[in-house]
Amino acid sequence: MKKLSLLSVLVFLVSFALPPKKIKVWLIGDSTMSIKDVKAYPETGWGMPFTYFFDSSVIVDDRAKNGRSTKSFIAEGLWQSVVDNLSEGDYVFVQFGHNDEVSTKKTYTTEEQFKTNLIRYETIVLCNFKICLA
Repeated sequence: MKKLSLLSVLVFLVSFALPPKKIKVWLIGDSTMSIKDVKAYPETGWGMPFTYFFDSSVIVDDRAKNGRSTKSFIAEGLWQSVVDNLSEGDYVFVQFGHNDEVSTKKTYTTEEQFKTNLIRYETIVLCNFKICLA
């Protein structure tokens, strides 16, 4: 019985020695949230200061890129690099729109394609955590 009690106390103490898992927030989108070059200042994407709202228990990984749409972010493999690194408990913030809607840009997507792409992002995130949509 003493060994069991000692083991229980040891497990209890070790649990406090392990660092808690950090929360990861992924930002995917266009220039509105992207990290800008220093030469572009004072222009900033909202993803740049977003990281300052958290302490060291949260990691913000801003993958947003200027000029991207829901379609081009997937086509360029930017989304796949996020999918390959997602972990349970992560958050994914998705922000697209103005590059999707301009019919003269190569990033243009129809309204139906836009909806389909957003569903694709959601489905992959949910399926990554075994909550797949039918």
